[in-house]
Amino acid sequence: VENKRWFPDKFIFVSAFNAFRYSMYDIPYEIVEYPIDKKEQNKRECQNKLNLDPSWKHVVNVGLFTPRKNQAEFFEYARKFENDRVMFHSIGNMADNFKGYWEPLLANKPTNVIIHGEKDNVDEYYAAMDLFLFTSKGTIHDKETMPLVIREAISWNIPSLIYNLPVYKNYFDKYDSIHYLDFNNFNQNVNIIDTLLHADRDE
Repeated sequence: VENKRWFPDKFIFVSAFNAFRYSMYDIPYEIVEYPIDKKEQNKRECQNKLNLDPSWKHVVNVGLFTPRKNQAEFFEYARKFENDRVMFHSIGNMADNFKGYWEPLLANKPTNVIIHGEKDNVDEYYAAMDLFLFTSKGTIHDKETMPLVIREAISWNIPSLIYNLPVYKNYFDKYDSIHYLDFNNFNQNVNIIDTLLHADRDE
């Protein structure tokens, strides 16, 4: 931000964090957020359509395979449930420029992880899931902003487990479906996943 040389007449930001970063400049701005609209589909019907066994629990992660999205951690949680009836679904593009990240992951994939790649029916996967697990942490040089996938999961009212990153500025605290991962306790996160998967959910 400090090195910015060219300035607009007005900024359009997707989150309050971005607006905060540019607050040093006396330039008008507006925050335009992607809408969160309530969506509904029958869970069992979507599971049948996607050939998912309804007697299993299903967890989904959505995002481009990159270090920032941190699918490596998603895989490690899946590994803890390999002996249970829990299937982990990963949806997202595997771009060639990140091959060094995702290729080793796929070579050592837990048996209960299904790699779906890019899909044009992601809504059906959201509707069919028992838990949305988003392990993105970001880094100091590669931060998250306001991921659409979290907002989409909220739209489907899926129990969701994310890291409460500083860039979110506690934005997601107001949503009952959002729960937070512990930055420092992997085993505690495994317990949270287990609890959320076995909590009652409206069908």
